[in-house]
Amino acid sequence: MNRQIFRTALRSISAALLLGLLLGLFPAGSAQAERWTTTPTAWWWFKGTTLSQLQDKVAQGYRITDLEIDDTSPFRVSATLVKNSGDHAKSWWWYYGVSIDVIVDKVNQHKARIIDLETYVVNGSRKYAVVMVGNTGAEAKGWWWYVNLNSIQAVSDKLNQHGARLIDIDTFVSNGNRYYNVVMIPNSGADASAWWWYVNVSPQVISQKLDEHKARLIDIEGHGDGTFTVIMEKNDSYTWWWYYNISTVNQIKHLTTKHNARVIDIEPYTTAGQQRYAVILLPNGAVPKYDIPVRGKEVPELNAFDDAMVAFMQARDIPGGTLAVMKDGEVVLERGYGWKDQAETTAMPANALLRLASVSKPFTAAVIHKLAAENQLNLSDRAFCLPGSPNNCHLNLTPWPNAAVFDARLRNITIQHLLDHEGGWDRSVSGDPMFKAKEIANDMGVASPPSQTNIVRWVLGKSLDFAPGSTSEYSNFGYLLLGLIAEDVTGQNFTTYLQNEIMNPLGVADSELTLGRTVAALANPREPYYKDSDSGGSVYPPYNVVACPYGCWDLEPMEAHGGLIASARAVVEFLDGYWISGQPRDGNGQSWAFFGSLDGTWTMARQRSDGINIVALFNQRSDPSGLDYAVIKDILDQAADGISTWPSSSSPTPAPKITFNHALGAPGSFFSLRMRGLEANESYRLEIRRSDRQGTLLRTVELNTDPDGAIDAILNTEGVEPGVLIALLLPAVQQAREAANVVVEAELVRDPAGGLNANDDATIAQTENSAEPVAMEEFELLEDAPQRDREEGFDAPLIAVVAPLENQVYLPMLMR
Repeated sequence: MNRQIFRTALRSISAALLLGLLLGLFPAGSAQAERWTTTPTAWWWFKGTTLSQLQDKVAQGYRITDLEIDDTSPFRVSATLVKNSGDHAKSWWWYYGVSIDVIVDKVNQHKARIIDLETYVVNGSRKYAVVMVGNTGAEAKGWWWYVNLNSIQAVSDKLNQHGARLIDIDTFVSNGNRYYNVVMIPNSGADASAWWWYVNVSPQVISQKLDEHKARLIDIEGHGDGTFTVIMEKNDSYTWWWYYNISTVNQIKHLTTKHNARVIDIEPYTTAGQQRYAVILLPNGAVPKYDIPVRGKEVPELNAFDDAMVAFMQARDIPGGTLAVMKDGEVVLERGYGWKDQAETTAMPANALLRLASVSKPFTAAVIHKLAAENQLNLSDRAFCLPGSPNNCHLNLTPWPNAAVFDARLRNITIQHLLDHEGGWDRSVSGDPMFKAKEIANDMGVASPPSQTNIVRWVLGKSLDFAPGSTSEYSNFGYLLLGLIAEDVTGQNFTTYLQNEIMNPLGVADSELTLGRTVAALANPREPYYKDSDSGGSVYPPYNVVACPYGCWDLEPMEAHGGLIASARAVVEFLDGYWISGQPRDGNGQSWAFFGSLDGTWTMARQRSDGINIVALFNQRSDPSGLDYAVIKDILDQAADGISTWPSSSSPTPAPKITFNHALGAPGSFFSLRMRGLEANESYRLEIRRSDRQGTLLRTVELNTDPDGAIDAILNTEGVEPGVLIALLLPAVQQAREAANVVVEAELVRDPAGGLNANDDATIAQTENSAEPVAMEEFELLEDAPQRDREEGFDAPLIAVVAPLENQVYLPMLMR
């Protein structure tokens, strides 16, 4: 009978009835109100938890709406719960490890009806877990329940007999035979609905039938062979989702965050020996406008940019991106789209740092033009100091392998030629040396990846592809040379000079633009992962196969032509001060667009003649769709053209307010945390770490905000020793420059052995040198305190410092 479809009133089939219970018929509302009430509420879910943890949550005023038995030794359950208040309030009871006789007694005792029935075996004895709700007054309805029905025909027989429909089904196998436990209600009156049930069908069939019937899932039962038994009902009004083959907690969290939803049914099952979960989700508040998260302050007048970015990314399956828009010198929009991490558990923050690829080149051009304006070099200067070169030359490097043998035309290459891509190299002829790390290293007998100097020496030993100045061919290598020339002239590292002399005067902090790193383990914490389907041997020992963005080529030598990482906001700030050509900007009137491309990276910098600057950065450059990425220019231009009213500026989102109190060490000690102003229905992680230099992790606690964006938690800290560090890690929605607005209210005990120096006193406001409790008033804190402490070698964290740690809000404390 596998994979057959059964519908109510299909047929009358006589079958043996092992047990049944009929209660009187009453008019009532929807049978699924226990799960399908759409009013947003506080809620909770467990995967593979203990009975003790489940009981604790029930004691906090939560009601179980779905219960599944994961294992019996040790006993583990999965469950969904809602706060038993408001529209979700019901009289209810639950029992586990009981017999059928006990369930019958409890149903009669409480005048209740069953909404979820599960069976399992312990030491050879069949047991039951049951969730029931009151069945009196307005909640009353007729219902039936049956256990140990030995065939589908027997279930259908009872459905036909009562003119009923299923609301819960549980199946099990005993002695090679499958049995069914079911709960049903009359399919009449207010509970009447078109409905269907399917036995042993694949997820593909389920999806097909949901579409065919325009239905929603009411209950789902997983089997060990990748099939399911499901109940579905005609869907006239509900927004809902279902997912299967889920293997991790983070995947479920991701889905609830993505849809602003709560889990109303969770079903554990095993496939190919692996634990998997299927879930049904219901909105728990306003359904997000997009199927991917969008972070940063929303500006309703500029929603056309959000629409454009999301549509562009979804059409190409781009996991993440950022956008910044400037109008007449004011940043009016800064947004993050999609996901920062490969597991899609962390939304892309608006201020994420992404690789710029060739959008690095305008910065290099700006450095060169600034040096020329200050007469530190002339654009007619020669790039190389070779035998026979004029005196106005810069790079004194020896061609490899023979210092006396080189293309004489190399002497003629000027800085202007390099700016204009007229240096004499054509990558379509001789290839791009910036992607030949292993070849260069092998030829020269040096370690891979080779240095910038060795790359240049190797190229100087080759012939040019055309006479300098005779034509223009795009050259990454030419801009590598410009970076080295800037270093030769200034005596500074290229990126350091760029930060100090170009970006800082524009109001851009060093943290917003810097040199990227090739190896994933060395990436800036504010960077996302870079998605690319290609892989190859790393240019770094031991030359293992890696995803191409992380070692098929070497990013660091690309510093001046493609190696920078930056926030989109930093790039639009640059575009306000300099044209993409590198010339200082004074007013509007010019139109430029520049693109960057690397494995795992696609970028665009746009200057419009009307004073609008647009920067879009993505962490993918190719996908199976084959759709063009360069059309992002036209798409965002169209969005800009359609906006009639522009806001004056995009002010940062107010930072959350945090209140905490604590007592540590002794039995019954606690850490209480109260937060307001966060994202609704977000997942947060509280880490308790030792205050050693490594920040050794002692404990992790998962926290979730309620529909109002609040957290109220009381955490047991019994046994936590003095001098630990507590850090609250928030989702990447806070911008670093906003963290100084975080307000802390607390009463803390200082560590008298810790001491404070003058810098610390300045950072944390007035604090007396005493072991007595110190009342901390509301105060602002320096943004760079944690970074400064690391640089100056302080082992202990500051007391009650709240400051950014990359994309995190950071609450370190010394405690006694």
